[in-house]
Amino acid sequence: MSTFEIFDGFNERLEIALKNAGYSKEDAKKKLKLSQNIFTNYANGTKPNAKNLYQFSCLLGVSMEWLLTGEVELIGETIIKDRLTEEEEQLIYTYRKLNEKQKWLLEGYLNGMMDAEKEIPDSELE
Repeated sequence: MSTFEIFDGFNERLEIALKNAGYSKEDAKKKLKLSQNIFTNYANGTKPNAKNLYQFSCLLGVSMEWLLTGEVELIGETIIKDRLTEEEEQLIYTYRKLNEKQKWLLEGYLNGMMDAEKEIPDSELE
């Protein structure tokens, strides 16, 4: 794999991670103390240095591997991370705005829905 292929799509994955984490480019730039043109440079194909890559990974809650390649390693297996739908991105964004009690209540509600669905025969759902 060439160096270009490894970094191909980095800017797009960075934008996805920023959106999912609820950060604007300006917010991230200020928080990480990055230069004014850093996102323009990435959009133009500049490769991130290790320090910036690590900082983005920590801030946005994604792996450096995913930022670089779009792949995620899970227990010895490599999977390609599918793109989230707009609806899924919105759910994640909204969930991250909840406080701990609200998250706990939502998770309980969703678990209850999943348990209830297991108890309903498929014939009754049609």
